[in-house]
Amino acid sequence: MKKLDSYLFRRYLSATAGSLAILVLCALSFEFVERSRSLLSERASWWQTLWFLLLRLPQLAGLVLPVSLVVAYSLASANMGRNLELTALASAGLGWRRLVRPAAACALAVTLLGLANGELLAPRAAAQEEKLQQQVFGWMDATFSFYSKKNWIRGDQGRLYQKFESGQGNENNLQLHFYQLDENFRLLRRARLDDAEWRGTGWQGSHSLEWEFDATGMKSFTEKQHPFYPWPEGSDKLSAFQGTPRTFSWRRLVQISHQLEARGLSALAYRLEAQNRISYPLCGLLLVLAAFPWQVGVRRRQAPARALAEALGLVAVAYLLLAAGDALAGRMAAWPAGWLAPALLSVVALACWIWKWND
Repeated sequence: MKKLDSYLFRRYLSATAGSLAILVLCALSFEFVERSRSLLSERASWWQTLWFLLLRLPQLAGLVLPVSLVVAYSLASANMGRNLELTALASAGLGWRRLVRPAAACALAVTLLGLANGELLAPRAAAQEEKLQQQVFGWMDATFSFYSKKNWIRGDQGRLYQKFESGQGNENNLQLHFYQLDENFRLLRRARLDDAEWRGTGWQGSHSLEWEFDATGMKSFTEKQHPFYPWPEGSDKLSAFQGTPRTFSWRRLVQISHQLEARGLSALAYRLEAQNRISYPLCGLLLVLAAFPWQVGVRRRQAPARALAEALGLVAVAYLLLAAGDALAGRMAAWPAGWLAPALLSVVALACWIWKWND
């Protein structure tokens, strides 16, 4: 039995590797064609273009991994049926339930590799890709620009802060803007602090400009040298975030979500990314479990084209559920939106097993 399990495991694993390579190559080709005008511009050399495409590999592999898993499984099962291998197993007294162990083991191993890729390789590659986009290709993501250069932070009692940085994130090159609002959101006070530095109980700077307002307009203007402001929001609350959600590990995404919510900002994109980082690779495993009962009938023989069509139909259902989760993300918490597709796919898989078990 161990030889049979080993043979089936290798069969499914080799099919998964082949389908993953083909799908990644197709996705990489589409990526190159879509961005060919910028990639082939005079600003980028050939090695920089190649480096950009290589940095996209871990992200594209994570994107197509669930698809490649269910496609490979369906095609491998169809080929075994056409070659009468499933019939031979049935004649030996091995039913379709016996074959689930190597298939599930292969799907679980590939899913774990997908989780490792999404946590260890893809975020680092995405961070390097964004840096390359800025420095060479001149692309700038709006979210990246906001969180790396200008931060709006909500304090207590109507206080607002805006943070500007120059240099390489040096705290001594920090310019801090302070706004005080009344209960009707009218501006009462504004201050600009140059070379701001947190002193434990407030902010110290080299130079400041301060405005005060009333209902009629500006009431006073003051300029100070080496001022100190006892604003309670410290450097931990005003720390900058460099990069978009896809550039962070799962643990860092959770930390940033807490920090953003402490600032009064929405952390939905970061929380949803943290949930999808785990839930999305699991979709491939659930798709295989859903397909197994009716893809492997012990005497079922079908054309690979039909098996491929059935697999793509399952993939289409999964992506519709993923899209529904993303669409509902603004109306519910991030965790139910991120886990909507795996939860419903689990129901589908359970229904398929109950149907086949009673067949």
